[in-house]
Amino acid sequence: MGIKRVKDRKGLEKLSNQEKKVLGYLETGMMNKQIGYIMGLSPKTITQHKTRLMRKLNVDNDWQLALKTVQLRMEAKEKANE
Repeated sequence: MGIKRVKDRKGLEKLSNQEKKVLGYLETGMMNKQIGYIMGLSPKTITQHKTRLMRKLNVDNDWQLALKTVQLRMEAKEKANE
């Protein structure tokens, strides 16, 4: 598959606002077509966002993306409570 580029910033901070929106919709179980309709984007654009999300979060598939998202949300909550 090759080497994945990971930015220095950690967690959700490294994501663009658009990517965070897509991730939020993915968390609810929406499909690319549904997300695209809501955001006014094509399903192909949503797929591209998803690909960038996976690269930035260093995961290989949808399952890993979902697990990583839960992990990052929990870390963000813990950090907010400190």
